[in-house]
Amino acid sequence: MTCTAIQEPFAKQWLSSSFDKLKSYDKFKKVFSELLWNPSRQTSIRSSMCLDKSNPSSGESYMDIYIRYANLASTLDPPMTEMDLLSVLTSYFEPRVQQGLICENFQNTQDALALLAKYQGLEEKRDSLNSLSCPGQIMRGET
Repeated sequence: MTCTAIQEPFAKQWLSSSFDKLKSYDKFKKVFSELLWNPSRQTSIRSSMCLDKSNPSSGESYMDIYIRYANLASTLDPPMTEMDLLSVLTSYFEPRVQQGLICENFQNTQDALALLAKYQGLEEKRDSLNSLSCPGQIMRGET
């Protein structure tokens, strides 16, 4: 069953070459984790979390970004604290969102997500207003 769940080509190749040496699921899990989730990989992920910056054209919502990074941070060993995650992600967002997160001085993820939801709502409202044509232009046949 584990063999069919693995889709990544490198992991499949590794499993097919190591399968006969793995006597139990626990052994597989330990060796697989050491291979793909080793300390250098985790250091690389921590580093990218600190250095990444938002890309407004990605279409990803502020909350989706935060949740994605929070999930990733929770898998690290040791996991990032909520305060560390808030600090890292504050620098990820554009300056106006950064200011909101800093001014509010949040202590937990839930409060930060609530603020990000408000910013996202404002962003969507602004985009929908910008996409509307001026009523005078519509009446005159202009667009």
